[in-house]
Amino acid sequence: MPPTFTGNARRFKRFLPEVLAFPWAAIRFDLYHTLRSELPDMTEIVALIVGAGRGHRFGGETPKQYARLDGEAVIKKTIAAFLAHPQVSSVQSVIPPDDRQMFDAAIGELSVRAPVAGGETRQDSVRLGLESLAELSPDMVLIHDAARPFIDAGVISRVIAALDTSAGAIPG
Repeated sequence: MPPTFTGNARRFKRFLPEVLAFPWAAIRFDLYHTLRSELPDMTEIVALIVGAGRGHRFGGETPKQYARLDGEAVIKKTIAAFLAHPQVSSVQSVIPPDDRQMFDAAIGELSVRAPVAGGETRQDSVRLGLESLAELSPDMVLIHDAARPFIDAGVISRVIAALDTSAGAIPG
């Protein structure tokens, strides 16, 4: 079971920057959005795939989320893992504003929500991604780095299960 957060809204506010900075984390969207204590039944789960970085440490001219792995872009493999999970309703990607053509070419025919533009930092990009989901108002948001394609259904399921009893979860 992944480590989880428990506690009141004030403690959650202090915990949130850690969650937003972690490469793979999940939060209950309603706690992020309103910090209320009573939660509805969980049904709508969105994967927020954050790929707005440039990957300078990776090297090369192509950002690492668009690098090829077994003939496919890393970001496509990452998104496909979440789309294949039976509990994930949809995928929202966060990318640099100038990467739309590269993103569209990378994901091919995968059915995802239109990507949103990221910010200056990972935290800004996660925030912008979460804000883009406000109208959809999902019950859970799974936050995952676009350049980490080896996520499996078991980890996703365990994080979702952890969110049934906690405000946030990070796989361990």
